[in-house]
Amino acid sequence: MGVLKFIIKFIWELPSNVLAILLFFFLGVDKFDFDKKKGICIVTMSYQGGLTLGCFIFVSKESYHLIPHEMGHIRQGWCTSWLYLLVIGLPSLIWCLVYKSLGKPYDWFYTERWLMSRATSEDVRTQNSELRGKRDFGCWLPGADATGTAAETKIKTNKLLS
Repeated sequence: MGVLKFIIKFIWELPSNVLAILLFFFLGVDKFDFDKKKGICIVTMSYQGGLTLGCFIFVSKESYHLIPHEMGHIRQGWCTSWLYLLVIGLPSLIWCLVYKSLGKPYDWFYTERWLMSRATSEDVRTQNSELRGKRDFGCWLPGADATGTAAETKIKTNKLLS
Protein backbone atom coordinates (compact mmCIF):
# COMPACT_ATOMS: atom_id res chain seq x y z
CA MET A 1 0.00 0.00 0.00
CA GLY A 2 1.36 3.37 -0.95
CA VAL A 3 1.93 6.12 1.60
CA LEU A 4 -0.70 8.40 0.06
CA LYS A 5 -3.33 5.64 0.08
CA PHE A 6 -2.51 4.85 3.73
CA ILE A 7 -2.83 8.53 4.71
CA ILE A 8 -6.21 8.77 2.95
CA LYS A 9 -7.44 5.59 4.70
CA PHE A 10 -6.12 6.88 8.03
CA ILE A 11 -8.01 10.17 7.64
CA TRP A 12 -11.11 8.31 6.34
CA GLU A 13 -11.31 6.60 9.75
CA LEU A 14 -9.67 9.33 11.83
CA PRO A 15 -11.80 9.13 15.02
CA SER A 16 -11.29 5.36 15.29
CA ASN A 17 -7.57 5.65 14.56
CA VAL A 18 -7.08 8.39 17.16
CA LEU A 19 -8.88 6.29 19.78
CA ALA A 20 -6.75 3.28 18.78
CA ILE A 21 -3.54 5.27 19.21
CA LEU A 22 -4.67 6.39 22.67
CA LEU A 23 -5.49 2.78 23.62
CA PHE A 24 -2.14 1.70 22.22
CA PHE A 25 -0.37 3.84 24.82
CA PHE A 26 -2.65 2.93 27.75
CA LEU A 27 -2.89 -0.85 27.24
CA GLY A 28 -0.29 -3.45 28.05
CA VAL A 29 1.00 -3.80 24.49
CA ASP A 30 3.31 -6.77 24.03
CA LYS A 31 4.15 -6.21 20.35
CA PHE A 32 2.71 -5.00 17.08
CA ASP A 33 3.03 -6.04 13.46
CA PHE A 34 2.31 -3.73 10.55
CA ASP A 35 1.10 -5.26 7.28
CA LYS A 36 2.38 -2.80 4.66
CA LYS A 37 0.32 -4.42 1.91
CA LYS A 38 -3.01 -3.88 3.69
CA GLY A 39 -2.08 -0.94 5.92
CA ILE A 40 -3.21 -2.75 9.07
CA CYS A 41 -1.49 -2.85 12.45
CA ILE A 42 -2.04 -5.98 14.57
CA VAL A 43 -1.36 -5.14 18.21
CA THR A 44 -0.77 -7.93 20.71
CA MET A 45 -2.01 -6.88 24.14
CA SER A 46 -2.29 -8.43 27.59
CA TYR A 47 -6.13 -8.34 27.67
CA GLN A 48 -8.20 -11.25 26.33
CA GLY A 49 -10.31 -11.03 23.18
CA GLY A 50 -10.25 -8.74 20.18
CA LEU A 51 -11.04 -5.14 19.34
CA THR A 52 -10.88 -3.27 16.03
CA LEU A 53 -10.45 0.49 15.71
CA GLY A 54 -9.53 2.04 12.38
CA CYS A 55 -6.52 0.27 10.95
CA PHE A 56 -5.66 -1.32 14.32
CA ILE A 57 -6.63 -4.81 15.49
CA PHE A 58 -5.98 -5.41 19.19
CA VAL A 59 -5.78 -9.09 20.22
CA SER A 60 -4.15 -11.14 22.94
CA LYS A 61 -1.78 -14.00 22.15
CA GLU A 62 -4.52 -16.40 23.18
CA SER A 63 -7.02 -14.71 20.85
CA TYR A 64 -5.16 -14.70 17.55
CA HIS A 65 -7.97 -16.89 16.21
CA LEU A 66 -10.14 -13.73 16.26
CA ILE A 67 -8.05 -11.89 13.65
CA PRO A 68 -10.14 -13.08 10.65
CA HIS A 69 -13.29 -11.91 12.46
CA GLU A 70 -11.70 -8.57 13.33
CA MET A 71 -10.67 -8.16 9.66
CA GLY A 72 -14.41 -8.16 8.94
CA HIS A 73 -14.77 -5.18 11.27
CA ILE A 74 -11.88 -3.49 9.41
CA ARG A 75 -13.97 -3.77 6.23
CA GLN A 76 -16.99 -2.33 8.05
CA GLY A 77 -14.82 0.61 9.10
CA TRP A 78 -13.90 1.25 5.47
CA CYS A 79 -17.63 1.41 4.67
CA THR A 80 -18.75 3.55 7.61
CA SER A 81 -15.78 5.93 7.91
CA TRP A 82 -16.23 8.45 10.75
CA LEU A 83 -19.52 6.81 11.79
CA TYR A 84 -17.85 3.48 12.66
CA LEU A 85 -17.73 4.12 16.40
CA LEU A 86 -21.45 4.95 16.55
CA VAL A 87 -22.76 2.48 13.94
CA ILE A 88 -20.50 -0.54 14.55
CA GLY A 89 -17.97 -0.13 17.37
CA LEU A 90 -20.10 0.82 20.37
CA PRO A 91 -23.13 -1.33 19.45
CA SER A 92 -20.84 -4.32 18.84
CA LEU A 93 -19.10 -3.86 22.19
CA ILE A 94 -22.44 -3.58 24.03
CA TRP A 95 -23.79 -6.63 22.18
CA CYS A 96 -20.69 -8.58 23.16
CA LEU A 97 -21.45 -7.88 26.80
CA VAL A 98 -25.17 -8.77 26.74
CA TYR A 99 -25.88 -11.34 24.01
CA LYS A 100 -25.62 -14.40 26.28
CA SER A 101 -28.03 -12.97 28.83
CA LEU A 102 -30.55 -12.35 26.03
CA GLY A 103 -30.25 -15.93 24.78
CA LYS A 104 -29.40 -14.91 21.22
CA PRO A 105 -26.56 -16.23 19.06
CA TYR A 106 -23.68 -13.79 18.66
CA ASP A 107 -24.21 -13.38 14.93
CA TRP A 108 -27.90 -12.47 15.38
CA PHE A 109 -26.99 -8.79 15.95
CA TYR A 110 -26.81 -6.51 12.91
CA THR A 111 -23.10 -5.66 13.26
CA GLU A 112 -22.11 -9.33 13.19
CA ARG A 113 -24.78 -10.33 10.64
CA TRP A 114 -23.51 -7.62 8.29
CA LEU A 115 -19.94 -8.81 8.87
CA MET A 116 -20.97 -12.37 7.94
CA SER A 117 -22.88 -11.28 4.84
CA ARG A 118 -19.78 -9.47 3.55
CA ALA A 119 -17.21 -12.08 4.59
CA THR A 120 -14.95 -12.79 1.64
CA SER A 121 -13.21 -15.72 3.23
CA GLU A 122 -14.68 -19.13 3.95
CA ASP A 123 -12.30 -19.18 6.92
CA VAL A 124 -14.21 -16.27 8.48
CA ARG A 125 -17.57 -18.00 7.99
CA THR A 126 -16.24 -21.28 9.38
CA GLN A 127 -14.55 -19.56 12.29
CA ASN A 128 -17.66 -17.59 13.20
CA SER A 129 -19.89 -20.67 13.16
CA GLU A 130 -17.35 -22.60 15.25
CA LEU A 131 -17.13 -19.78 17.79
CA ARG A 132 -20.87 -19.15 18.06
CA GLY A 133 -21.75 -19.05 21.73
CA LYS A 134 -18.17 -18.75 22.95
CA ARG A 135 -17.57 -16.02 25.50
CA ASP A 136 -14.63 -14.46 23.68
CA PHE A 137 -16.16 -14.32 20.20
CA GLY A 138 -15.36 -10.85 18.92
CA CYS A 139 -15.25 -9.57 22.48
CA TRP A 140 -12.68 -7.69 24.44
CA LEU A 141 -13.20 -9.10 27.90
CA PRO A 142 -10.69 -9.92 30.63
CA GLY A 143 -10.63 -13.64 31.38
CA ALA A 144 -12.29 -14.78 28.13
CA ASP A 145 -11.31 -18.31 27.13
CA ALA A 146 -9.53 -18.87 23.81
CA THR A 147 -9.80 -21.63 21.21
CA GLY A 148 -7.70 -22.59 18.22
CA THR A 149 -3.96 -22.94 17.89
CA ALA A 150 -1.48 -20.25 16.96
CA ALA A 151 -0.45 -22.23 13.84
CA GLU A 152 -4.06 -22.52 12.59
CA THR A 153 -4.61 -18.83 13.22
CA LYS A 154 -1.44 -17.82 11.40
CA ILE A 155 -2.50 -19.83 8.33
CA LYS A 156 -6.01 -18.35 8.32
CA THR A 157 -4.72 -14.82 8.93
CA ASN A 158 -2.11 -15.04 6.20
CA LYS A 159 -4.78 -16.22 3.73
CA LEU A 160 -7.04 -13.36 4.71
CA LEU A 161 -4.36 -10.68 4.59
CA SER A 162 -2.95 -11.79 1.23
